[in-house]
Amino acid sequence: MNLLTYSQQFDNSAWSKAGLLPITSGGGLLAPDGSMTAYSLVPSTTSASHHLGQPVPTMQQSTIYTDAVYVKPNGYDWCVVLQEGIDGFRRYAYFNVATGAIGNVVLNATPSIVAAENGFYRCSISADTNTGSSNSFIHIVVASANGGDFFAGDGISGIIVWGAQVNEGSGPEVYQKTLGTIINTPFVYSGITLKSSMPTGITLKSSMPTGITLKSSIVN
Repeated sequence: MNLLTYSQQFDNSAWSKAGLLPITSGGGLLAPDGSMTAYSLVPSTTSASHHLGQPVPTMQQSTIYTDAVYVKPNGYDWCVVLQEGIDGFRRYAYFNVATGAIGNVVLNATPSIVAAENGFYRCSISADTNTGSSNSFIHIVVASANGGDFFAGDGISGIIVWGAQVNEGSGPEVYQKTLGTIINTPFVYSGITLKSSMPTGITLKSSMPTGITLKSSIVN
């Protein structure tokens, strides 16, 4: 499942931008999957919040969703993953993507950070949308420090991002890339739903032989 569109094309108009220098078309930086599709987010020199955002209109009321993105440092070590719920409240957490530490956590968000390939961490928060009439959003914010999401950048430093995802449930699913259409069903391999506890570095092939039993260390 991925309820975002253009989940790794941050130069697309599906993503709103605020307080950022122009984003390079196509990204062009090394991503966790080995492709050159990661993007640099560089804050402007204006004192402001510096972030990407996308509405998630398919979120349902009183339901837990997880927002996730792959991030690595590029001058700044901190980022924020923020979920704006249907009740209009913002739940978020700070992540140090140089050390893998979790910083400040706001409004009962449940954070997670997991090391990924090529120097990235997958940062995520899980939270209940509650009830209301507001639009739901995901925001990916560049931070200068733990708690420092409003500042003037130097015009050079930033973070590198790839592969954003929103899925229903209390943890991030296996990442699924989207273009103009969301994926509204969980990731399933041969009838088995893969959970967020799946170890990094495992690639499941479509030609996987029959007769292999997947152990509980891979699936729940």
